[in-house]
Amino acid sequence: MTRKEFLAATLSLMVAPTVLGAPPPKSKSKAPAVPRRKLGRTGQEVSCVGLGGFHIGKQKNEAESLALIRGALDQGINFLDNCWDYNEGSPRTST
Repeated sequence: MTRKEFLAATLSLMVAPTVLGAPPPKSKSKAPAVPRRKLGRTGQEVSCVGLGGFHIGKQKNEAESLALIRGALDQGINFLDNCWDYNEGSPRTST
């Protein structure tokens, strides 16, 4: 298994229950579900796993994209990859 495959599998296991409407697992600790690291010299802590913005615009409708983003945030992912070049600057590629 490659690193890319491992990260994709891990992220899908974390986000899928939220997207599918299952309640998040109850945790006794208040720590984020995803480990965090400092972002350069900014002092900000970001999740080690990020959510790629290119694929957000590839969903069937806006509700699916929002569910993916909210699911990631609920699981402790706060590093979101965004770029104006993704999907020609449009939040969705299909209408």
